[in-house]
Order: sequence, then C-alpha cells, then structure tokens
Amino acid sequence: RVHGEHSRVRAMSNRDRENEAAGIVSAAISTWSAQELPLENKPMLSFLHPAYIERAPTTIYYSTACRVEDAKAGYESPIFQNWLQNMSRSTKILTKAVFILTVVFAETQDKHKKPKISFIKILSISFSKSDFTEVGTEDLDKIKLPGLAFLRGDFVGVMVVLPCQDSEGEDFVVLTVQPRPAVAQAALPEIPMGYIEETGDFVGEAAEKLESALEIKMSELDFVNLTSLAFGSVFPGVFPSAGGSDECVQLYLYRAKERSFNELEMKRAEHTGELTGNDPMALKIVPLKELWKVTPDCKTLCALAIYQRLKQGGILQ
Repeated sequence: RVHGEHSRVRAMSNRDRENEAAGIVSAAISTWSAQELPLENKPMLSFLHPAYIERAPTTIYYSTACRVEDAKAGYESPIFQNWLQNMSRSTKILTKAVFILTVVFAETQDKHKKPKISFIKILSISFSKSDFTEVGTEDLDKIKLPGLAFLRGDFVGVMVVLPCQDSEGEDFVVLTVQPRPAVAQAALPEIPMGYIEETGDFVGEAAEKLESALEIKMSELDFVNLTSLAFGSVFPGVFPSAGGSDECVQLYLYRAKERSFNELEMKRAEHTGELTGNDPMALKIVPLKELWKVTPDCKTLCALAIYQRLKQGGILQ
C-alpha cells in the first residue's frame, strides 16, 4: 500500500509537470503565431507521460510566417527527418513539441527535381531527463533546454594531401578559398567540402574544381574516414557549432598520387588562392607542416589534429 501511495504521488507530480510543459508549448504557439502541421503519423520522441517516461507522439507546429506547403517540405526533407531520427534515439532529452519556423530553399534542385532545402530553423520544446524527476513543478522552466536551432544536415570535408615522391621533399595540402560573408571573410581557406553521392563519388563545387585544375577525381573508395578512426561509432563526425546547429561534418583523408617536388612547387605557384574575375572559388596549395597557421577554419584544424594523432599512433602510415 505504501508503494501504491508513492506511485500515486509520483503520477500526480508528473501529470502536473506535463500540464506545465503544455503551458510552455501554448506560450510558444502564441509567440510564433503557430499552427499544428497536419500529419498522418506524428513522430515518436521521448517524453513524460503522467506516470512514466517513454516515447510518445510529438506534435509538429509551423509558424504562420512559413507557408504550410514549405513547412511540409521541410518536415519531409532528409535534413529534418535525420534530426528526428537522432532525437528519437535519445533517452536523455524529453521533447514535448517541435516548431518549424523557417524553411530556406536553395537555387538548385535535388535528384527528384524538387527545390533543395538549405536550412530549416526550428524550435524544440525539450527538457533534461536527468533533472526532470528531481525538481518540483515550479522549476520546470529552469530545466528547459535551449531549443532554437538551424538544421542543415551532414557534410563531408576532405583533407587532400599531395605526397612528394622525393625523399627530401615535403607533402602539400590542397585548400579551397572562397568568400564567407557570414564571418566577414572575403577569402577563407578551408578543406574541400561537398557530398558523397549514392555512386560513392565526392561531388560539389570543390570536387569539380579539384578535377579540372589538378586532375583529381575522388571516390569514397579512395578515402580514409578520419572521424571513424578517431571516434568509432560514438560520434558520426565533428560538430562545428553544436550550440545552434545540427551540422555534422565527416572528415576524410585523400592521398593523391605522388609527384616530384618540382612539380608540386609548380602547382603551388599556380594555385595561390587568389580569387579572380567572377570565379567564386580558388585553390590554394600549402605545405602540410604549415597548414595549422594558414587558416582559422575549424573543420580544417580538426582534420589536421586527427590526422596527426593517427599518424603518431601508427594507425596511419
């Protein structure tokens, strides 16, 4: 009977907390002038029922500043679905609702001839499970997690090494240089970024530039997955801005064919990273030993750090 009374009190406490969470959702609905997105099946995420914690249907809302058809496209996109899948695996984050606030479309189309989505701005009403059962209802708002985020999905970054075949020579690295207005940089050096298609080919503007300028065509079969060697299955890649974005970058190593030192020096003189004309991207070849000081790009520095540690540990030759 004592156990039953304890369970009843706990159930009432959890029901109060769920009601308070519903109040937080209502406030967000008012703030963002939001409506429920009509879905045949709601996604299943972890949340607190009146007496226990398990996965439950989660309501998706959309800001009325965002057209309902755009919100549906955002919801059905691989970017949003991948984020939902990752959240569904978490048993430490309890989610009551998710708001789709903005969907930004790119000028390009996907393989289905539909407009490709670049970003999705969302707000999730989520709480920390570890704290949920330890505080009273009056503290619920204190354990609400920061929920505003920009979803943009996964990318691939490749550290392209040009090995020197001469014993006294040195290896070089190929960087792309392009304007990055978001950080007020007119010419930011960084490792080539892109995607790996279903065919296994590395594609994107950087891949096209590497192929045309250096006759380098990369395939997944030629890559060494640096992040997989470093983290195993614990983390899928590196997170450049986990405080506000889901962006995850898998870092790879690609070693091109060996070249003579003279040939590498000629290529280095040819590709200095100078942006000319209307070309939005240039290549820059730098000595591997100087890579750490020629760019502040975190993807590049992460790739370099992992590469060096794997080399020191004998995992990479």
